[in-house]
Amino acid sequence: MENFNIENRPERSTLTAEQVQNHIESAQIRWVKAVELLHETPEACVDGRRTEGAIGTPGGNAGEFILFLAAAEAASGREINSEEIDGILARYLQATGKFYMHTDSHALEIAAVRQGLLGETLGQEDRQEILEKLTRPENIGCGHIRNMMQNPEQYGVRAELVKKALEEIIKASWKNEDIEIEVLKGEHTEGAVVNVVIEDEVDENTEIPAIPPNLDGEEMFVNHPQVAGFLRREISREVGEIIGFEIDAGKFSQQIKTLAEKQLKATVGKLADGLPIYNAVFDPVDKKLIRVEKVT
Repeated sequence: MENFNIENRPERSTLTAEQVQNHIESAQIRWVKAVELLHETPEACVDGRRTEGAIGTPGGNAGEFILFLAAAEAASGREINSEEIDGILARYLQATGKFYMHTDSHALEIAAVRQGLLGETLGQEDRQEILEKLTRPENIGCGHIRNMMQNPEQYGVRAELVKKALEEIIKASWKNEDIEIEVLKGEHTEGAVVNVVIEDEVDENTEIPAIPPNLDGEEMFVNHPQVAGFLRREISREVGEIIGFEIDAGKFSQQIKTLAEKQLKATVGKLADGLPIYNAVFDPVDKKLIRVEKVT
């Protein structure tokens, strides 16, 4: 079974604005305060196969961590060496709390790693073999992160940085219960990209709707751009402490914003080419959907 790309996505009708609205109104939405995303609630990937309510950003927390590293390199003008990443990840987790990354059953089958992803009962030699397998591009089950490694120039990131970050995340997950690695199943049949838009500015007290991307087999990519922007601004305040070397916080803040836009554009172009894009506009006070409007 090949990993997903737009060329082998199963035939599927695109979703209309009315269908997106019905999907959202029929779903069991969980509302989460933005401040909880800094401590208790992870950011999931925009992947449409997830059936639980999700606060979505490309690659989830794993994608955000790699973005963080790439922005730090761009702002500081120096490469982060492999030996630094485990310490940076530890400090990043202290600042952000719960952490999410996903793979999928297809990738695990290709890697011939059906058991042992969590690694509790594995010896060191077995763990190293799993790390080597799961960080090969063809075995990465998250399309956003896989495309980062395969097309680093388009994403403004070094392929080696992506690989090492993935290794450290998987290794940390073997001893840290705050890191969730989810194995998604099934085929990609997303019919739209849906940006969750909050009417007001997002601050720590804003209520955010966590929407199931997959409802009764109907899938859509779900992205929360304002929420991701809020979280990036918050993490920028602590970048020096987390990264562990001198860095201009203002430059870092601009770089993470620029790179995030670049990476989102690249991933939408590769994984959602030809799909309609909608904004689902919410009132966070009354906790209700106001409208669904087509962007492109």
